[in-house]
Amino acid sequence: MNSKLSKRTKLLDQGVYLLMNQGYHATGINEIVNAVQVPKGSFYSYFDSCVF
Repeated sequence: MNSKLSKRTKLLDQGVYLLMNQGYHATGINEIVNAVQVPKGSFYSYFDSCVF
């Protein structure tokens, strides 16, 4: 479980970093997952679904 939490934290950190430096329109999921070395297909398993 710690590994999953660690990768989730890395994904969030890298996402924020890229968004702050490149902007929303210049940042994509592929770039984030490649930087953290997480397969794109498993990206969403690191985050809970939000239903309002």
